[in-house]
Amino acid sequence: MSKTAGWLRFFKNRSAGQQVVLLLSAREISVAWESDSVINIDTAICSGVDAWAETVELLLSRNKLANASAQAVFKHGHYQSLQIEHPNLPADELPSALPFLLKDLISESPHEIIADGFTSPINAQRLQAYVISKKHLLTVAVGCERSGAELVSAVVEELAWSAFTDGTDVLLQRYEGGALHLTAFKDRIPCFHRQIRGIDSALTGPMSSTLQLDGLALELQRSLDFLSAQMRTSAVNRLVVACEGEDGEELSVALAERLSVSVTPAERSGAANELLAWAAMQPMPVAINLFPESLKPKQELLTLNRVLVANIVTVVMMLGLLGYEHITATQQQAELDAVNRQLTALNSQVDMMKKAVKERKPSQAKVELVKALETQIDSKKMILDAVEEHDTSNQHGYAGFLNQLAQAASKDISLSRINIDDGRTNLSGQARDVDSVPGWVKRFSDFDELRLQRFSGLSLSRDEENRLMFELSSEEKEGESSKE
Repeated sequence: MSKTAGWLRFFKNRSAGQQVVLLLSAREISVAWESDSVINIDTAICSGVDAWAETVELLLSRNKLANASAQAVFKHGHYQSLQIEHPNLPADELPSALPFLLKDLISESPHEIIADGFTSPINAQRLQAYVISKKHLLTVAVGCERSGAELVSAVVEELAWSAFTDGTDVLLQRYEGGALHLTAFKDRIPCFHRQIRGIDSALTGPMSSTLQLDGLALELQRSLDFLSAQMRTSAVNRLVVACEGEDGEELSVALAERLSVSVTPAERSGAANELLAWAAMQPMPVAINLFPESLKPKQELLTLNRVLVANIVTVVMMLGLLGYEHITATQQQAELDAVNRQLTALNSQVDMMKKAVKERKPSQAKVELVKALETQIDSKKMILDAVEEHDTSNQHGYAGFLNQLAQAASKDISLSRINIDDGRTNLSGQARDVDSVPGWVKRFSDFDELRLQRFSGLSLSRDEENRLMFELSSEEKEGESSKE
């Protein structure tokens, strides 16, 4: 479970309105809300649990908290804390199954209670469960509804006090004139709770008793030893003191002298209700909610008024759409008529121009001049085509011959001079041996341009460096000019 989901769930149902906390006990109810980073709190006395609805309505109304989202915090004595073997059920099925799993441990019927829980932080085989009365919870919901507010979640005091811990701590807490409560937390998750009885007088100040402090320290040390044995892998870091009506610093020093762990006062000072209200506004260590969705009032989506309003809106929209379509169609028809008039006028102009063209006769002198110019153009085109064909033919012939001669290259032949006449081709260069030139010429038969050459003479000689030189000559074609 997410550690921040509890307080986020409290806020998620309403984006508008004030978020408030209701602190519930049999003698009094307090409502707290935050404004400009200051926590405001108002308390009203009530005659008992049966008067919760009227008291909640009174507090919310006189503080103008209509449309508020409320989180109920049940104080000690109005919920039960139990541990059972873990049922290993999915988280979404646990709240509905828990009342029946706890029926042998409580006196109420499973249908009269609300339960939720989480895995014990010190024993994964155990489930920590909290139980409240469904009747009491619905009484608070009725009071919220009467004032225009909405109850969105419910938790127990034990979870809220975790805001004053950090890691594995033990909290000693008491309301003024009330009993001492000792709650242990591991990773800020409650894992142990007990009420220390027999200590009713002041623990600090002139009325304090050393004997009573010794007795309290003995009870605390026993609980700490028990917790150390249960936790095994981690030890208690410190004891946090939040006792209303006592000097926190003085009590912390006195207990630190008697216990084996460090003792510090709570990080905030003030009345117990103010501290609890602030703690309830902080992110919860585990995501439990004792006010399930099944108990929340169901909103009727299709009421008579909503259906009537929907029908009126539909009719108005349809009439508006019909009016818009009518106006659009009228405008488009006017535009179409204007275009048709323009088209008629243009067609008339075209007919007039066609008639004028037909009636117009060209000048005889201009006609003859045009024919003469066309004849000159045709003759010049014929001359240009002939010249272009001749140049292209020459370029294509030499380029093809030289390209294929390069493809027929042999590593035994090194050409040093190529002389191409239209009637004769002479090739000269260096050969590796006497058989190299015939073998090279034999390869000419593989190429279209080279195979047409008919060589009539081959001369071989040695130069001053005794290299074998050759000269290959083809037959002369009459009437051709020389090019090199």
